[in-house]
Amino acid sequence: MQRILEHKIKIPSPHNYFVRKRLYSYLDKHSSASLFLINCDAGYGKTSLVSGYVRHKKVPAVWYHLDADDQEAHIFLSYLKTAILRITSNNEMNLIVNREEIESEFQDLLSILTNWSDLLFIVIDNCQHIESNNKIHQMLDQLLQYSSSSITFILIGQTRIKRIPVQLKLNRRVIEINKEHLSFTKTETEQYLRHLHGIQQNHEITAVHEKTDGWITGIQFYLQSIQDMEDRTHSDAIMNFPGIHDIHDYFTFHVMARLPEDLKIFLYKTSLLTELDLSVINQFLAIPNSEKIIDGLLTRGVFLSKDEQGVLCYHPMFQSYLYEEFQDILKDSDQDISDHHIKIAKVYKDKCMFFPSFVHYVAGEDYYQAAQLVRNMELRYNPDKFLILILNWLDGIYAHDKMPFDSVFLFRCIPLAILDQLILPIEKYMKILEEKENLLQLCHLQYCLATIYRHKGEFEKAKCFYLTSLDYSEKWNIHSSTVLNLVGLSEVYLNSGLFHEAEKKARQALFLSERYQITHCQIYALWFLAEIHLQQNKADTALPFLEQLKTLLDHAIEYDARSVYLYYSLSRLKALQKDYAQSLEFAEKGMRDANKFGNDLDLGGSYFQLGQTYIQMKNWDKAEEYLNLAVKELEYFTFYRCLAKSKLVNLFELKGDYKAANEMRNDLLNICRINQYHYLAEQINLTQRCIVISNIPMVQPLSIKVLGDFKVTLDGKPVIIKRKSSLKMLQLLIVNRQKKLQKDYMLDTLFPEVTFESINNHFYVSLSTLRKVLEPELNSGRNSRYISQIDDHYILKSEHLYLDVDEFLSLSDNNSNSLSKIPIEKLLKAESLYKGNLFEEYPYEPFIEQERERIRAKHLTILRTLAHYNWSINDFTNGIEYFEKILAIDPYQELIYLEYIKKLLENNLFIQAKNVAERNIKFVEKELGINVSTKINEIFHPYSFSM
Repeated sequence: MQRILEHKIKIPSPHNYFVRKRLYSYLDKHSSASLFLINCDAGYGKTSLVSGYVRHKKVPAVWYHLDADDQEAHIFLSYLKTAILRITSNNEMNLIVNREEIESEFQDLLSILTNWSDLLFIVIDNCQHIESNNKIHQMLDQLLQYSSSSITFILIGQTRIKRIPVQLKLNRRVIEINKEHLSFTKTETEQYLRHLHGIQQNHEITAVHEKTDGWITGIQFYLQSIQDMEDRTHSDAIMNFPGIHDIHDYFTFHVMARLPEDLKIFLYKTSLLTELDLSVINQFLAIPNSEKIIDGLLTRGVFLSKDEQGVLCYHPMFQSYLYEEFQDILKDSDQDISDHHIKIAKVYKDKCMFFPSFVHYVAGEDYYQAAQLVRNMELRYNPDKFLILILNWLDGIYAHDKMPFDSVFLFRCIPLAILDQLILPIEKYMKILEEKENLLQLCHLQYCLATIYRHKGEFEKAKCFYLTSLDYSEKWNIHSSTVLNLVGLSEVYLNSGLFHEAEKKARQALFLSERYQITHCQIYALWFLAEIHLQQNKADTALPFLEQLKTLLDHAIEYDARSVYLYYSLSRLKALQKDYAQSLEFAEKGMRDANKFGNDLDLGGSYFQLGQTYIQMKNWDKAEEYLNLAVKELEYFTFYRCLAKSKLVNLFELKGDYKAANEMRNDLLNICRINQYHYLAEQINLTQRCIVISNIPMVQPLSIKVLGDFKVTLDGKPVIIKRKSSLKMLQLLIVNRQKKLQKDYMLDTLFPEVTFESINNHFYVSLSTLRKVLEPELNSGRNSRYISQIDDHYILKSEHLYLDVDEFLSLSDNNSNSLSKIPIEKLLKAESLYKGNLFEEYPYEPFIEQERERIRAKHLTILRTLAHYNWSINDFTNGIEYFEKILAIDPYQELIYLEYIKKLLENNLFIQAKNVAERNIKFVEKELGINVSTKINEIFHPYSFSM
């Protein structure tokens, strides 16, 4: 040893120091102690605490900061005695002790400290560097036993000093301060971040505290990561934390570098465990001595601790570091981390510890085994115990910066009957999270609750929780959660008949999942976009989404029954294309996969689709069998159960069992009223036979289109009515549908020039011909499904066929005076149905004219409403298009011209406004002779324009 290095015996000056009032009070309370042992992992502020305390209290103090060069007794004694003599002799002397002088120099030092009468702190920092030197420990033993009672020793280190004089312990003069004391409390984290660093957001403070678990250096690393960021971008830092390069280096060089390779491997492999159960570790690693290894690690400062219940676990940030390092190591091997998770899952399963086994099966992407475990636990445990799975899911959010398993799979896997009983416990836990301001976990739990409510069919509650969760996940850039909330909202809107909103949310979800490459979320977004198109009978536009979905599922490593979604939608697609054999094949594939996993919603949906397919194949018995199975499986899924039962109504009517159909329909309408399924109720009431299933109308055998080109099809094949009087009779019945027409009125209208003697014969021949064309297998006119006779009256039973004008009228109802509340999806659908005027090819039939004008006026009203709606949402292109459609139909609409011009001027579209004004003058003023120029100039005047 050549010289004394001054920095090693100088009291540190903490930078930007935070006063630990709580710990200062603790030290004051135990001021009579002879020894303070301050030991825990690196970065908890041990040195800062003591240096700050002695400076704050202005206590005389000796400071000795050990390093790796101080492991020999003569060096240790040189520094310690030099530091002490500078206090006791009041001079800046340096003392170099030679090896042969150790004993005499030490006795001299002991004599000084034994006789010292004034208050003195002797602080020895980084004591882990001398743990293996027995000679130094012997000296410390004597110093602690024989020094004056006015001297207080403070030993700081990452490991606990093992050799403490017994007498000190017996006299209770030894005080230990460990990680539990040194970790920042929530209040201290808040004070540190808010008052010293200006962070004001409660949720940000809570998230940092939860992720760091009060580890001070971790908090400081977070502060470094955001120092050049704007406040609004802090969310990125929180979501990427602790994946920060500085933290990685800290653990690598300050913790792992001093460990032998076998201990590193032990740490990597056990980082897969949330709790370090010794028996599980022994079986997982095939070793007998994990207890001995753990005991050794507890003395090495490796961020491993034991809580009050004796549960061992790694610090969450250290565990995250180890887990990521282990994944990197495995990249160069023939193993994957999922193999280790599955191995752990089997260990837990053998021990009948099914909840952690489930978690590891899912982490290992063995979804089949996970699902089988749930089926097993369903029989063994009370429903409230499944809350453990939910809370493990939440804990996993912090474990590796992502959910430990797919939350969608979790809520598909646990039966709804069990989830329903967890609502109250979840809501209570949410209140705890609100009080703690733990908004990150609260966000995920809100998604959880929204999903349960959606499955139960309580859509308003589901919507509320989805929106709340979405708001937080968007704010903090939790992209996977954002996508799942958007998909959930899309389904709520779809089941409420809001197709436009449903598609908007699903498109947002797809964009985010593809932008951030979240494949499992992309799968759900694609599937749901396909469903939205299928439920509007748009097979061609649904197909590209399903093709991409199939590609993703084909390349997916995990097998978790998501194929059920694909088969379900492919079956619907093929049914729309009338390829019933393929539809049945896909439906059966979906049922097999759903059966394998046993998830109630998947299974019920598969039975439902099979039932629909068999109806379209006219296999009534099979259809009824599978629809009844769907109703049974969907017992707790109120809305989806209603869909299955409404399909049964269809089936009963097709079989001619109208009594059963009416009873079930009335029951359904009552359920819809209670649960506010307004859209479904509208569809059930639309026609008493055309029950809407999943928003797709049941394809009727007879379809008549009268808006634009007149078309009649039976079972999808064109029907030609050659007899003119029969065709005219059908037109008369359609125009007066739902009315009883007197035979005499029909005779006068249909055969005005036929003699009285033969008119009855003409009537019955025309009627018989019409019935046979519409119902080729009809044996007797009295049994006709479509044209019924009541005494001397005839009526078209339009509820037993599809009539486009009826659907148009039902969709065109709009009683709202507010543009924000109009049923936009219904109006868009109605507008798309209007292909032309009623019986456009027959313009000269007088009995058609009044109904034609009524429907034409409805159409113009819809176009006007859609025009104003699009202007209100700043969609100028569509707003212009709808005004132009009105004027193309009727170029003499003065009011429309004026409204159109005002909208164009308000949005600075002056040239377009001038062109429209010129057309107004041409058609209304010049052709009709009505002065419009004055009104137009008044409108243009504020914009310094004139016509």
